[in-house]
Amino acid sequence: MRDIRLIGLDLDGTALNSQKEMTPAVQAAIARAIAAGVAVLPATGRALGGIPQAFLGIPGVRYALASNGAMVYDVIENKTLLADCFTKETALALLAQCEGYSLLSIAAFVNGEAYAEKVDADGLRQHYSAEMVAHLVLTRQKVPSLRALIETSPHPVEKFSLVVDDKARRKLAMQAPAERGDCTVTSSMPYNLELNTATANKGRALLQLGSLLGLQAAQVMAMGDSLNDLDMLNMAGYAVAMADARPEVLAAADAVTTTSDEDGVARAINAVLDGQPL
Repeated sequence: MRDIRLIGLDLDGTALNSQKEMTPAVQAAIARAIAAGVAVLPATGRALGGIPQAFLGIPGVRYALASNGAMVYDVIENKTLLADCFTKETALALLAQCEGYSLLSIAAFVNGEAYAEKVDADGLRQHYSAEMVAHLVLTRQKVPSLRALIETSPHPVEKFSLVVDDKARRKLAMQAPAERGDCTVTSSMPYNLELNTATANKGRALLQLGSLLGLQAAQVMAMGDSLNDLDMLNMAGYAVAMADARPEVLAAADAVTTTSDEDGVARAINAVLDGQPL
């Protein structure tokens, strides 16, 4: 039987189903794990402000990993535990570089919120479901100038999130920042790119939180479906992929559960708690 004491859950396509909902079964499984002494937290590419209350409101949920591991919070004590953000100079340089591509959206994650000058909802509808478009529109705070925001904010940029409207340009947009050496580029969905510092990722942040809690990697479980979950699955002691995960994610997993529309998170958590294989 595995001694799992910490569980990090990706949100979109994992803890949240295709309707961007957390089902009662998933909520119940998380509550059951917490009652058993297991810390369960969202481990997401979203900013803190984009994490649904359906998760954070479950009694006993104390921690949140956001912006692909750039930030880890104690949401009960309302404090930041870990931060790995861009310097202002690097953030401004990346913004200038990214603005050279044809973008449907570019957002800077700052102080727990996602800020954008515009979100091309019509363009996004060509690539994403209505639920995803609604999420992107609702979670982006409009500002006149991202450059001005970065220059004047007392808070650093946690992450950049881009949606590129062409696969060829997306490939170029992925290569150029990566060649800088001071950032990493990953993705959580088609046409999307996510830029973090060279050292920020979900896996590093999840294990650092585990260390703060006195846990070993073997006591950490991670679940996900997208490329930005790969580090987390590779580094956790027990890695579970969703059935419809990217091939790279499936290859990195120790076990595979059902899809998010089939309550795969609940199935995996309950199996661990019951000492049963998936």
